[in-house]
Amino acid sequence: MFALFFVIILPLGVVRANDEETGAKVPPPPTPTQVPAPSASAPAPSPLPSPTATPPVVPIQVRSVAPPAPPAVPTSPIDGLTMIGQGGAAFYSPGYDNGGWDAIIRTHLGHGQGDPKTFPYSPDGFYCVHPDFVFGNILTVQNMDTGKTIRCTVADAVAPWDQGYWRNRFVIEMSYALFTALGLDHGNHVTVWALQ
Repeated sequence: MFALFFVIILPLGVVRANDEETGAKVPPPPTPTQVPAPSASAPAPSPLPSPTATPPVVPIQVRSVAPPAPPAVPTSPIDGLTMIGQGGAAFYSPGYDNGGWDAIIRTHLGHGQGDPKTFPYSPDGFYCVHPDFVFGNILTVQNMDTGKTIRCTVADAVAPWDQGYWRNRFVIEMSYALFTALGLDHGNHVTVWALQ
C-alpha cells in the first residue's frame, strides 16, 4: 500500500495572519547593522534638535504709553509782581523814538549809572520813566481796557522839582512806541506793575 503525502504551500501573508489570530509573536523586521561613517570630503550632517529639548523662552516686552501731558496753563505776565499804581499814561514825543532814547541812555551810562553790557535794551523801543524806579529797572504796563501787557525798561528819570506835578497827573511816562503798542490813546488808563 502506498501512502500519499501532500505538502501544502501557503503564502507568507496567510501564515502571518494565522499567527496573529493564534497570538503568536511575529519577530520584528531586521534592523540595519551599521551606517557607514561619512567620508572626509562629505559635509557633516547638521545636528537635529533633541525632540525633548524645550524651545528658548523669548520674553515679551510690554511698554506702557503714558497719557499725553495736559497743555501747560499759560502764566500771567503779572504773576509775582506788585501793583504800584493805576492812572493816566503820558508819552514822549514820537520824534524822541528816533535817537532820543539812545542819546539819553548813553548819557546815563556815561555817568556811571549802569553797564552797557548788562543794560536791558529794548529792541522794540519800549522805554519808560517813573520817579520811584531807577535807570535800568523793568516795569510792566497793562492797558486796563484791553488787558494787553508789555514790559518796558526805565531809561530816564523825573527831575526832583518836577515830581509833584508828575505824580498828580501820571502813573508812568513812556516811549511813543510803547504807547501805541499798548493800544492807548489820550483817554486810556494803565496799571503799572513791578517786581518788588
